[in-house]
Amino acid sequence: MLFFCLICCIILLDNLITMNKEDIENLKNIARELQKREVTREEALRDLIHAGILDENENFTEPYKHLGEAIERLSKK
Repeated sequence: MLFFCLICCIILLDNLITMNKEDIENLKNIARELQKREVTREEALRDLIHAGILDENENFTEPYKHLGEAIERLSKK
């Protein structure tokens, strides 16, 4: 589920000006890595925290707040 949400958000955010190309590439790289291997929830969270997308409390960091909002909207559909 996390992988699906990341891919959806990357596609959505790719068209937004709020993220620079490096941010988008970082998200794409994480998604590619998750796709290549069996990933536990803990591993995925660790990677997202390490990338600075989530904080230690599993909340989106300030530059990625809009990503969290997009995931919430997608998960409600």
